[in-house]
Amino acid sequence: MIDIKELVEKFQENRLTNAQIAEIYGVEESTIRNIRLRKRRKKQTKDYEFNSENPTNYGKRRFECETVKLIRQKYENGETITYLSETFGLSRAPMRLLVNHLTYKEC
Repeated sequence: MIDIKELVEKFQENRLTNAQIAEIYGVEESTIRNIRLRKRRKKQTKDYEFNSENPTNYGKRRFECETVKLIRQKYENGETITYLSETFGLSRAPMRLLVNHLTYKEC
């Protein structure tokens, strides 16, 4: 059984991700996510405020505009998608979107 108070403390104090907490409790990540989003155990979680920060980083930009411009410049100068992906720690498909101005359009 998951202790909700302890779970909330893990979110707020330790800044652990859903996956890390799921591993601690030996449950699926979706279980923790559903508790956090109050899709499960609503009565038990109603008195707790979950940290509003997104520990999974969904929706957050990985690169600053300066880095995006540098990546695009390197691509225009002949660097391959594979090389850039390995160098900047991004998979090839998202890197392709980045260098082709399909993502980070504002940069």
